[in-house]
Amino acid sequence: MADFGTWNVKEAAERILEGEINYVDANKVTIQDKSMLSVNLIAIGVVGDVGIVAEDLRFLGVARYDVCAVFGVAKKTSVDMKVKMTFKDGSTNYESGKFLTGFVMNNQHFGKGLRPTPDARMDDGLLDLALVRLAERGDLLATFQQLPTAAHSKGNWKHFSVNKCVSCILDMGDKGVCNIDGEIVKHFGTIEVECLPKLIPLFAPSTYEAKTVAQMEKERFKGMDGMY
Repeated sequence: MADFGTWNVKEAAERILEGEINYVDANKVTIQDKSMLSVNLIAIGVVGDVGIVAEDLRFLGVARYDVCAVFGVAKKTSVDMKVKMTFKDGSTNYESGKFLTGFVMNNQHFGKGLRPTPDARMDDGLLDLALVRLAERGDLLATFQQLPTAAHSKGNWKHFSVNKCVSCILDMGDKGVCNIDGEIVKHFGTIEVECLPKLIPLFAPSTYEAKTVAQMEKERFKGMDGMY
């Protein structure tokens, strides 16, 4: 319910009991001849690796995500990637180079309250492709620190971009693994993602407005106590 404006568990439960339905998008992920659906996150590079490494660090609690992410940034782990983006009007764009991470989302949040794509909507028929190029460690760490409030979206970070597409192709050139909604999945060099509009009925407000950085931060701290 975070994308719909509340971090409060009680308020989220009350909204569900109201029975209002919103049909939200899902992303179709194709790897070779196999397809699956994603409703949250498809990640390559550091963001995907965090989910793998953090499994062995559960004794650190939720801090394990921060520790793994900071370690990845400090190492400047990278992936060589070519990206093809197809937009709503049918036009395309290409990017290539060394990326710290690349990830696809429909919603605004992942992990422990991080908000990397604050302009994402779950019902707009578009996926949000975030690309983070290699940059100075200080800039990467500063960006990471701003993710909970989405303050990074108000800065002038040239290494961080979010692209609203109907589909995209991530070409890593060699086999590896990716993180799809928390599951570690083997890929063979290429991942194709297509947004399927309004596919899944969800107990949530049928219309909603994305809140500002300041509004979401207030909601986040009001309801996060006790969530983890």
